[in-house]
Amino acid sequence: MHFLYGTAAPELGWVPAPRYILRRSRVLHHLKIGKGRCSLDIGCGAGALLVDLHGRGFEATGLESGPEAASVAKALTLQTSVKILSEADPQWHSTFDVISAFEVLEHIKDDHEALGLWVSWLKPGGLFLASVPCHMKRWTVSDDWAGHVRRYERQELKDLFENAGLDIVALESYGFPLVNLVSGQRTKYYQAEMDKRSAIKDLDQSTASSGVDRSGLTGVFNKMCTWPGLLAMWSAIQLQRPFVRTNLGDGYFVVGRLR
Repeated sequence: MHFLYGTAAPELGWVPAPRYILRRSRVLHHLKIGKGRCSLDIGCGAGALLVDLHGRGFEATGLESGPEAASVAKALTLQTSVKILSEADPQWHSTFDVISAFEVLEHIKDDHEALGLWVSWLKPGGLFLASVPCHMKRWTVSDDWAGHVRRYERQELKDLFENAGLDIVALESYGFPLVNLVSGQRTKYYQAEMDKRSAIKDLDQSTASSGVDRSGLTGVFNKMCTWPGLLAMWSAIQLQRPFVRTNLGDGYFVVGRLR
């Protein structure tokens, strides 16, 4: 467990990306002690955040349908009591105190139906946390690579949550200014990755790999672990805080409470 970045496992091919680190700081800001509380992370990917939640006392469960991602998640959480499941339990109605879906809704065509189902798994008064990429005008090849269906506008996301029976506790823009500054480099990287593909992946294949494919980030992570890199990332985490109420970031982070 890295003191600033959380869980990393280069030996498994997974390291935290800068965007993940910036999002993680906002998640942990809103989720404090979880003793006695059950949490579910939908589309948990490599499961790194589940380790954080377990460390804070949550009885944490991850739901991940992608076999590759689930395999990494099980390896990352091996020394914990975290559960990694490939399918939802039909008996989950009103089961969880906290449910999260980070970078998931933008992959789903009928996001209203999906969120409605997930919210039914919350206990009354429970929290639902999500993050999504924002602003369709910022669509790039990285969205194609990841298998996105959409990027969200603030009001669109607010309406989605409220229509699902959730009162908005927080709706933040995260990532500014670092993610904005490196967006050009990210676009070039993902364009190169798309060009290298021998066959075009369909939407489901792109979605399955997007949460766990960190093959090109190991070198970046090594630089992030140097003292200059640590200082730069710590500064980026602090710098995004004054801008969370704006629309300047690359993604939205939202917390809703079930009525």
